[in-house]
Amino acid sequence: MKKCSKCGMVVNDPNARFCEKCGVALVDSDEYTEKQKSKTSCFRTFLIICAVLIPFIAIYAAIAIPNFLKFQAKSKQLEARHILTGIYEAELNFYVKEGKFSTDLDEIGYAPASTPKYYQYKIIHADETTSIVRVWGNIDRDDNIDIWEITENARMPVRIYDDVSDTGKQIDPLQLR
Repeated sequence: MKKCSKCGMVVNDPNARFCEKCGVALVDSDEYTEKQKSKTSCFRTFLIICAVLIPFIAIYAAIAIPNFLKFQAKSKQLEARHILTGIYEAELNFYVKEGKFSTDLDEIGYAPASTPKYYQYKIIHADETTSIVRVWGNIDRDDNIDIWEITENARMPVRIYDDVSDTGKQIDPLQLR
């Protein structure tokens, strides 16, 4: 007894090679059953593997994605530090030459190495003895902004408000505090 692998028609003629209904080659009934069992077994194995792997992938993504976003935000914050350091050095050079600080970036000779992508910057205050430079930007697309500043005394950029962890003192970036 032979069976069509396409339409399932049973042919009792032992000499028949092709199905009369659809023209597909016939296989022995036992051989057909083994192929079907093999296909079902493969499909079950595939489903079991998927059922085990998908939760692991989801757990990995749940751990990795937030860590990646924090790392990405920290790398964006490097731009603030570079801007502040550049303006600070230009202000100190201007102070050595002129004996005072200035709020004019062109006057102190500052030009950024490249156009800032994430931050705006401004010299908030400058007189004969003090200078305050501030940069701000929204790096994680929420309502809070990241604020950094440097003064003539600090010599290192100081974070006023951290936009990533939303900690610090939220202030207007263009006003003195």
